[in-house]
Amino acid sequence: MVTSIAQSLSPALEQVLSHLKGVRTSMRGWRACCPAHADRKPSLSIGLGEQGQVLLKCFAGCSLERIVEAMGLTMTDLFPAAPSASDGQAAPPGNTRHPKLSLLDLALEKQLHWKFLFHLGVMELPSGDLQIPYHLPDGALAPRHRIRTALVAKEGSLWSKGKGTIVPYGLSRLEEARKAGYLVLVEGESDCWTLWYQQFPALGLPGAEMARTLEESMLAGIDRLYIMQEPDAGGTAFVTQITRKLEAWQWSGKAFVLRLEGAKDPNELHQQDRQGFRTAFQRALDQAEPLSSRSSQSASSPPKDQPSIFSLPDLLSWELPPVRWTIPEILPEGLTLLAGKPKLGKSWLALSVALSIAAGGVALGAQPVTKGDVLYLALEDNARRLQARARRLLSSMTETPNNLEFALDWPRLGEGGLASLEEYLKAHPDLRLVVIDTWARVAPPSGERRCSQYEGDYESLTPLKRLADTYHVSILAVHHLRKTGSNDVLDEIIGSTGVTGAVDGTMILKRDRGQTDATLFVTGRDVEHEQQLALSFDATTALWTLVGNAEEVGCTRARQEILDLLREQGPDGMNPREIAEALEKNYHTTRSLLRKMEESGEVKRSDGQYIAISADSRHSQWQSSERIDQQEQLEQLQPRSSDAIDYVDYSDYADYADDSFTEGCHLAGAVVVHEAEAPELISRHETTVAKLQQETNQSEPAVINRNQRNQRNHCNQRNQIRESTSAEEVRDESSDGADNTERHKQQEAFLQRNRCPHHPHAQLVRFDPAGQAWCDKLACWDCYRLLKIGEALDYGCLMDEGGKVMIDKGMTAWSAFVLSQRAFLVVVATEQAMAMCKAMGIEVPDVSGEVKRLVRVRPAPP
Repeated sequence: MVTSIAQSLSPALEQVLSHLKGVRTSMRGWRACCPAHADRKPSLSIGLGEQGQVLLKCFAGCSLERIVEAMGLTMTDLFPAAPSASDGQAAPPGNTRHPKLSLLDLALEKQLHWKFLFHLGVMELPSGDLQIPYHLPDGALAPRHRIRTALVAKEGSLWSKGKGTIVPYGLSRLEEARKAGYLVLVEGESDCWTLWYQQFPALGLPGAEMARTLEESMLAGIDRLYIMQEPDAGGTAFVTQITRKLEAWQWSGKAFVLRLEGAKDPNELHQQDRQGFRTAFQRALDQAEPLSSRSSQSASSPPKDQPSIFSLPDLLSWELPPVRWTIPEILPEGLTLLAGKPKLGKSWLALSVALSIAAGGVALGAQPVTKGDVLYLALEDNARRLQARARRLLSSMTETPNNLEFALDWPRLGEGGLASLEEYLKAHPDLRLVVIDTWARVAPPSGERRCSQYEGDYESLTPLKRLADTYHVSILAVHHLRKTGSNDVLDEIIGSTGVTGAVDGTMILKRDRGQTDATLFVTGRDVEHEQQLALSFDATTALWTLVGNAEEVGCTRARQEILDLLREQGPDGMNPREIAEALEKNYHTTRSLLRKMEESGEVKRSDGQYIAISADSRHSQWQSSERIDQQEQLEQLQPRSSDAIDYVDYSDYADYADDSFTEGCHLAGAVVVHEAEAPELISRHETTVAKLQQETNQSEPAVINRNQRNQRNHCNQRNQIRESTSAEEVRDESSDGADNTERHKQQEAFLQRNRCPHHPHAQLVRFDPAGQAWCDKLACWDCYRLLKIGEALDYGCLMDEGGKVMIDKGMTAWSAFVLSQRAFLVVVATEQAMAMCKAMGIEVPDVSGEVKRLVRVRPAPP
C-alpha cells in the first residue's frame, strides 16, 4: 500500500525528485520524465511505500535498475535514513530505513557457515549492506564489486560505481578447476559459494547478460565445461550465450548442459539435503547432456543447431530485458542503415553521433545518451580529412573523449573483416557503437553471388546483424540512395528489398543541396512508431541538431510562406487557388491550412480573398479579448472559504489515469488551499481585484499559491510582479501626453518577461531570480535551475574545464546566456556551475521543492 501524498517529503524522496526532470504531482503521487529513456511525456510514476521507501514505475518498460543507474543513485538511496539510536523509539512509517543485512543473515539464508563467507571476503558495510569482492586471476581485487542489499540477489544486488571492467566471479580459483579437469559455470555468487563449500570447481557469471565477460583464456587447460541451466527464460538465455561464445572460439573441449531434478540451482539443492548434496550433484554431472553442437564455426556464421521450440506460456513467463538504445527512440542495439545521397552530410552525422556516444551527454543536441566505447571505420576518408572533421566537431565540445577509435581500412566481411570485428568486440566489452562508413567497402563483391540479388543482399548483411545481436551493440552502416525517388522511401535505398529486410532499423537522411534543413526518416523493428524528424545543419560547427517533428516544423514554415506572400499582395489579398499556385503547393492542403490560420487570427477572409492581419491589429484584438478575460478573472478570484481550492492542473496526466500504485492513495497531498488559509487568500485576492479594476489595460499574471513550504522564493516572485505593476501604474499616470508607441513598447517588454521565451503560449510558469518567466518544459526547467545555481554563486564568472569563459560575471550575463544558448550548452554550463559550487564549498541549491510552484499568466496572442 502506498502512503498518502500529504505526508511531508522524506529526504529519500526529495533526493530522487531532485534527480528527475518535469516533476509534477499526480493523483497518486508524482509524475516525471524517466531518465532511462528519451521521455517526452512524463511516464515515470513516483510514490511512497508503507515503510517510506520510494516506489518507481516506468510505463515505457524501463527496469528499476536502469532508472536508478540513470539517476546516478543506488538502490539504497530509495530507502529513508535509519533513525538515530539515541531516539530510543522506533521511527514512524515513512522515516525508516530498510533492515540492515548482516553476514549472519546471509549465511542462514544460504545454509552456509558464516566463517566460510567471511574468509571469501564478504563483509558488512556501514550502510547496512554486504560487499562481495571480485578478484582477478592473480588474486588481486577487481576494480568492480557487488553490493548485496537483500537476501535474494534479484531483489537487491548492484555493481559498485566505477569505470573498471566487470569480471566473472571466482577467477582466482581457476587453478583448482584446471587440476580437476572440469569447470561448472553458474549464474551467481550463491551457487559458487555452495559448490566451493562442497568442493566442486565453479565460476560465476551473474546473469545471462554477463556471459560477455567470459573470455577464452579463462578456459585454458579445462577439458570439460558444465553449463548450469536454471528452469527459466534466463537459464535458457545463459546456455545460449555461452554456446555462441564456444562456437566463436572453436573451443576444443567438451561442453555439457547441467540440470538439477527438483531444484532450481545448486544452493537450493544444498538446502534440501546438505548431507546428500555431493552424491546428488555428482549424479547430475554424470547425467549432463552434451551440447548438440560443439561447433567449429564462429558466432559470425549461421548456427546449424536444431530449431528451439517453445510454448506460448513459456514465452509469456520470460523476464526479458528492455531494448538497449544507443540514441533513445532513434538508434537501438542491432544493425541499422543510415542512407542518403552522396555529399549531403551522412558522414558528418555519423561522426557527430560517434563523438556524442564516446563523450556521453547529449546527441543531436537533444537526445540524452549513455557513455560508451565507439569504433569508427572511416573507409572513405584519409587521416588528414578525418582529423580536420574531428577538430571541427570537437570545437563545440567541452572535452575530448579518449574511448573513440578509428580505422581507415578494413577487410571485407567474407575476407576476414567479420572475424576481425568480432575479435575487437571481445576485447572491448564496453563498446556501444560501431560505425561502418560505408557499407559498400566491407560488403561481399556482387560478382561472387550465385543467387538472386535479394538472397545475396540478405545473406551479406545477416552475419553483421548476428554479430550485433550477440554482443548487444549498435552497428550503424552508412549506405546510399538511388538517384530516382519512389512512393515508398525504403525503395530509394540502393539494392534489393533484402537490404532493408535484413537490418533491424533504417534511417534515411534527405536534404536539398545547399540548404541547412533536412529530414531524417526513422523506422525499425524496435521503433514503435515511424518518425520523420526535422534536422538542422550548422555549417560553422558541422553539427546536426534535432529540431523536432518534421510535420510540425513544416507546418510552421508553410504558414510563414503564406503570410509573407499575402503581405506582399497588400489589401487586395489572394484566393486559395492563387496562393497554392504561387507557392507550388497542393490546393486542398493550402485551403485547409488557410482555414486554420483564419481561426487562429493570422489571416482574415473577405469575398473569398485572404488578407494577412498585421501584428498591430492582432495585438489590438488580443487586448480587447483580454479585457473580457479580466472581467471573468475577477469573478473567478472570489474565493469560497467553505471549499478547498485545488490549483493543480491534471490535464497533463489524462493518459495516465491507471497508475501502478494501489487505490488506497488519495489527493490529500496535492497542493491545495484549505479553510485555515482562507483569510490570507481572500486578502491577496482583494488586492488583485483592486489592481485589475484600476488598470484594465494591464495584463497582470494572477499569482497562484502553489506551495507554502517555499514562502521566501514565492514572495520574491510576487514582489517582482508587484514592482513591475507599480512601475507600470506610475508610467500610466505621468504619460498622458507621452508617446503612445513608446508606452506600447514598454508594455510589451513587461509582458515578454512574464512569458516563457521558448514557449510563449504556456500559461503556467515560474520566475527565475532575474525575473524571467520559464514554463515547465524540460529545457526551460534547466534554464531556471542554472539561474538558481548562479544565484548561489553570486553570479560569478563561470569557466569551462579548459579555462575559457562560459558566462561573464553578473546576473545580466547569466540571464542573457540562458536566453540565447542551446539547451545542450545550458546543460553543460549547469554541470560546470555545480562543480564550481562543490569546489567553493557552496551547497548546490535544492530546487526539487519548486517543481510544483507555478504562476498562471496570460499566454501570448496566437
